[in-house]
Amino acid sequence: MAAPPPANPYPGLRAFEPDEHELFFGRERETDELRRRLRTTRLLAVIGSSGSGKSSLVRSGLIPSLHGGFMAGAGTSWRVAITRPGEDPIGRLADALDRPEVLGVAGAQADMRHTLLEVTLRDSSLGVAEAVRHAGLPAGDNVLLLVDQFEELFRFRRSRPSQAGDDAAAFVKLLLEAARCPELPIYVVLTMRSEFIGECIAFEGLPEAVNAGQYLIPRMPRDALRAAITGPAAVRGATIAPRLLARLLNEVGDDLDRLPVLQHALMRTWDAWSRDHAPGEPVDVCHYEVMGTMEEALSRHAGEAYAELDGQRERAIAERLFKALTETSEDGRGVRRPTAVQRLVEVCGASAAELERVIDRFRAPGRAFLQPPAGMPLAPQDIVDISHESLMRLWTRLASWVREEARAIDVYRRLARSAAQHAAGEASLWRPPELTIGLRWARETRPSAAWAGGEGAAFEQAMRFLRRSHQVYRLKVGLAAAGTATAVALAIAWFAGQAREQRAQAEHQRQENVKLQAEVTRLQAATAASAQARQAQSEQVQALRDRNAELKSRVATLQQARSDIEARVATLREANRALEAELGRLAAEKTRLRERSNALDAAFARLTQEAEDLAVRTRQLGRVAPMLQAQLAALRAQVDALRERNRMLARLVRETQPCEEVQSVGLPGPAPTMSIEETLARAAPVAPLAAIPPDPASSDALRRLIDELSRQLAALLEERARLRDEAAWLEKENALLDRQREALQRENARLEQERAALEVRQRALREAAARAETERQALAARVEASQARNERKLAEVEAARQAHQDLERRAVAEADAIGAASRDADRLRADNQRLTGIMTRHAERLLRGARSAEQPSDLAALLAVKAWRWAPYDTDDAAQPAVYNTLWQVLSRIDDATARRLIAPGDPAAGKLATTRSAVLAQALCQSVTRPLTEAEWRRFMPEAACFRPEAAQPCAR
Repeated sequence: MAAPPPANPYPGLRAFEPDEHELFFGRERETDELRRRLRTTRLLAVIGSSGSGKSSLVRSGLIPSLHGGFMAGAGTSWRVAITRPGEDPIGRLADALDRPEVLGVAGAQADMRHTLLEVTLRDSSLGVAEAVRHAGLPAGDNVLLLVDQFEELFRFRRSRPSQAGDDAAAFVKLLLEAARCPELPIYVVLTMRSEFIGECIAFEGLPEAVNAGQYLIPRMPRDALRAAITGPAAVRGATIAPRLLARLLNEVGDDLDRLPVLQHALMRTWDAWSRDHAPGEPVDVCHYEVMGTMEEALSRHAGEAYAELDGQRERAIAERLFKALTETSEDGRGVRRPTAVQRLVEVCGASAAELERVIDRFRAPGRAFLQPPAGMPLAPQDIVDISHESLMRLWTRLASWVREEARAIDVYRRLARSAAQHAAGEASLWRPPELTIGLRWARETRPSAAWAGGEGAAFEQAMRFLRRSHQVYRLKVGLAAAGTATAVALAIAWFAGQAREQRAQAEHQRQENVKLQAEVTRLQAATAASAQARQAQSEQVQALRDRNAELKSRVATLQQARSDIEARVATLREANRALEAELGRLAAEKTRLRERSNALDAAFARLTQEAEDLAVRTRQLGRVAPMLQAQLAALRAQVDALRERNRMLARLVRETQPCEEVQSVGLPGPAPTMSIEETLARAAPVAPLAAIPPDPASSDALRRLIDELSRQLAALLEERARLRDEAAWLEKENALLDRQREALQRENARLEQERAALEVRQRALREAAARAETERQALAARVEASQARNERKLAEVEAARQAHQDLERRAVAEADAIGAASRDADRLRADNQRLTGIMTRHAERLLRGARSAEQPSDLAALLAVKAWRWAPYDTDDAAQPAVYNTLWQVLSRIDDATARRLIAPGDPAAGKLATTRSAVLAQALCQSVTRPLTEAEWRRFMPEAACFRPEAAQPCAR
């Protein structure tokens, strides 16, 4: 069975992700430079043109290198929050920080933690720093905030200048203050298109920060571009044919804007190669050309996705979707317009499920035309965007849609401008050709308030203006046509009356009057019906007006309630800040008092210790003479013992030296001594109808009556249309007010929740302040008591010091006598240490020989006894377990009964040293071994060229 082809290593139009760093080539030096600048500035702005690879460089270059520990002094533990400003910068930042891998938590408290996090971010410019500080991160953890496509913030700020401007400024302050916090390891990285860099001046402090940490992405050299093409293929075990590589490099040339197009072409070429290639065949020009090369691959691929849509319904949704996601700039270039899912649902006139099905066609695996990427479910607040502007230039169908959308937006702007001017009395209703263009626009575009950018009032005004222009124009055309037919009939009747007799003329006049009377009757009926309809319409409009007034009143009430809650929240915040300041002051006071108390306690402890020392020394000095005498005698005895030990060690050394060198071993001179003190010193009415005469006198009067009725009917129709428009407008306004009321209710609920949280926090702060005050008072009392106590103790110490000095003077003389003896003992100790160093290596050699004995033997016992005899420690020194353990092992192998008598079996190992001594074990061995070392054994285990003396080889001679 053939192995499956390797996964496609090229991402297409989308950016590389952090987990694809092994496929990211050609930007190694840029990654190192980003890391160096981030370490020094802590706010890094990565600037570049569209398609230069800003997001890929940060996501797949910088972030993996940080996790790898390549930034000096920062470690390998990084918590990375990735966000885009979108339509809610602060809310999206809170979502990014609230992820479990950053600062968030899972469980029942997650919603409350998210609310508190967003409140913290909106409450202060230090919100990010406070959130990181309260998260309690482990030591060594760093936080990286990546704000991708930072230029969305400028578009958001222009969308709603009042509220959006405040949120945008607050968002920028959050980032700046987070990077300025020296005690927290917070780093900020922005990616921004270079044509937006001049808009940074709209925010205070942002230009300075960008200047300090700006990194303009350089051109990608040919070698680096070659690595970006061949490296991912090599990771997947494939190669790029040299002729294809040369063609790709030449087609890209110096236009780095084509890098995403190159990645997409490589992705499609790899797919073609995976479907059809021989074993060992490289990715070649044939695979590249079958996909359409860089010029047509993108358009063909997008066309395939469009062709897979199910019927005209989904294709119409796709057209409206892409038109909503694109717009044309002032210089005629197509630019992206990221839009939330909920607004796209309204613009496309589709359900959320239908819209998601269409979006999934264009973001399926291998089709990165839309973002978010495949597999992510779409929430109403999620932002949908085109992956790259090159799709608008290279997909011919989308380019046509972009041009159509630009023309539609231009017609709408002209219509909205004329509607506003007509409402102000500065312009008339539209007539052809403008009216024809506007009607065709409305028929083809089928616009909505969401399509117009959410400007509901302006959109409804424009659409009413267009409908009224159409109605008035149709009425004028109808009236003109009716007047022309009547004139022709009168002309024919006049010429016929001249040819006929007077009777025929009168009959004709009568018939004409009958017709006119019928027309009058019809017009009267129509007028009455119109008046009734107008009355009904007026009643409906009045009801809507009443409903509108009621809704406005309720909205005003909710707004007032919101203002009240906001005022209370502001008051609570101010009170909390005051309490926090008071807590800070109390904490500082407590710290000062605690330090004072600790200092007094330390001083008292020093005085107490000094008093105790003086008392002890006074007692000792009271007995100084006998003690000094006894000490002098002991020193003399120690000197004698040391001299005896020196003689014994000198003899042992002579036994280990060649015979002719024995006489050269001498005693060293006295070693310098060190005092105890030196040692311790080293730690927003139509007029009434004219009366209609029941029996007109002539046809002229009827005609005048008809004209009057026609004018009144037209006025009624226009009034009825106006009322209908007003009713529709009121219905929509009422719906808008309903939504506004619901939004205000939700906002009030949120503010109530925030107020409750602030009240809880205020209570906690007050309790903390009360506890702090109590602790401060207790500390103050403690400090006063400690100070009085120290003063008393100081007096006692002074008295004891005076008595001690008297006794000390009397003891100086006797101490001098002891000095001489101490110097002798120090000299002898130094000599013992020298001789001990000589014997240590010999004793270790004998111990190794005793342990290496495979069978119990006299030789092992002899070596063990000899090692004990030469051990450079006192006979019963428990600090030499090696000697003791060797003696025990040898004895237990030679004479188990003796070993059992000395130490009972089963006693713990630590108990051995507390049970018997090495001297006792050595004596037991001496009793079990009777023979001395032979000369051969002496030569084997003793030092080279050591003198062999039979008497020195005896087992128990010491």
